[in-house]
Amino acid sequence: MEPLPPDGRRGDDLTAEPLGGATPGELAAFRMAALQLELRPEITERGAIVLLYGDGHWRERVAERVPLQWGLARDESDLHPDRPPG
Repeated sequence: MEPLPPDGRRGDDLTAEPLGGATPGELAAFRMAALQLELRPEITERGAIVLLYGDGHWRERVAERVPLQWGLARDESDLHPDRPPG
């Protein structure tokens, strides 16, 4: 049986728990991806949450939709690649 999407109606209502213990950065990236989906007139805020969550493998969908934010959440993006470390 597939997991149910979080029951929050708004992205701001989501917490890390229904997203399987998401980190604060992952939760922020999920919310950003949901906001991008909401820019389409036919998608409601709740619809965006359900579409992103899908079958519970939401991390892949979020990474595809907002790669920069996801990279920052996972500490995989460097915003200043020219800057020397330290």
